[in-house]
Amino acid sequence: MEGEPTQWVVDEQQVSFVRQVFDLTVHDEPIELGLEDIDELASRSIGQNRTEMGLDSDTVDILAMYMAEAVAMPMPLVFKKDGRAKRVIVLDGNHRINASLVKRAEPTCPAVLVTGDSQVAQRLAVVVNTQHGRTTRHGDYVATAMRMLREQGVAIPQIARMFGVTDSRVSVMTRRDAQAERLRVVLPERRAAVKQHALDMVAQLEDEHVRILGELFLDAPKQAQEEYVRRLKEAPSAVRDALAHEIVGELREIERARRKVSTTTTRPATNLMGALQRLVGVVDPTRAYFSSSDQQKAIMRANLATVMPRLASLWQRITDQPEVA
Repeated sequence: MEGEPTQWVVDEQQVSFVRQVFDLTVHDEPIELGLEDIDELASRSIGQNRTEMGLDSDTVDILAMYMAEAVAMPMPLVFKKDGRAKRVIVLDGNHRINASLVKRAEPTCPAVLVTGDSQVAQRLAVVVNTQHGRTTRHGDYVATAMRMLREQGVAIPQIARMFGVTDSRVSVMTRRDAQAERLRVVLPERRAAVKQHALDMVAQLEDEHVRILGELFLDAPKQAQEEYVRRLKEAPSAVRDALAHEIVGELREIERARRKVSTTTTRPATNLMGALQRLVGVVDPTRAYFSSSDQQKAIMRANLATVMPRLASLWQRITDQPEVA
């Protein structure tokens, strides 16, 4: 084991959060935890709303380095249904435990123990794993976690309390997350992210119309999407499919017009316009020249010797004057 023993502290903010929001018992005294005390399979699966279920080795290495430098670490949060359970389930802190007990080969580490209902503990694990660590790199995880809780029958006000947001925010986030999952089924070819207002519009359309409208609709401006949805909802059901195809035609025409190559201003033209515009502001060039220092005059003469023949040639071309022999 390299460096000093790991310094552990109780995460008072997390403990307070658990006590206030979840119907679980938080034990005052930390327990000593060894690898043999952990139900590893349950710890990797319960409440881990991550795309990757395994530990990230880079994260473990970084944590082990901090531990060796005596940086204080918050104790892991572990669960037992009751005192009779032999092994614990890690709700929060898998990477810290691995860094301490495996990477640094420490025999034990302290952990905060909670006991109570297994389903409530799973919900707690879902929440704490959206509040820090690797999951925070993906904002969609929070919405997915909220929706999972709603599907388990947890009331919206309770979910809002868990995540520290308003009831309306929970409703909006979970509704949009459901539409994002629906799009992955209806339009599996879609790879790019879908804007939030587009998810709101999709919620008002039938699956078949979403398939017909496709990605052109998803990428259309919000105002256009609102107009198309209004037209579809107001049309008789018998003609909505035909109208959806008609809208696709309109979207294609808009996209074709947008993609047309427009005339662009070249860099030399931009420079010439800017230089001439600045010269227009010099009302009396002669006075400006003779009021300058000798060094400034020398610089201006050198520039005029280069520029004047070019300007004279340009002026002759655009005014159709014969060139001076």
